[in-house]
Amino acid sequence: MCRSGVARSLIEAAFKWEHDKGCTEADLHVLQNSSAKSLYEDLGFETFQIEMRRKL
Repeated sequence: MCRSGVARSLIEAAFKWEHDKGCTEADLHVLQNSSAKSLYEDLGFETFQIEMRRKL
């Protein structure tokens, strides 16, 4: 797996763009992807809500 920092750079650019537009928060959803979750935590995201689901 190649980790060149592209995802981090894109997210940081999005943060700057959002901040420049007056946004004060960023939300995202992570489903069963521990690598992505680690990246988002490194960028300062925190768990906010837990969604529960049950198959019928």
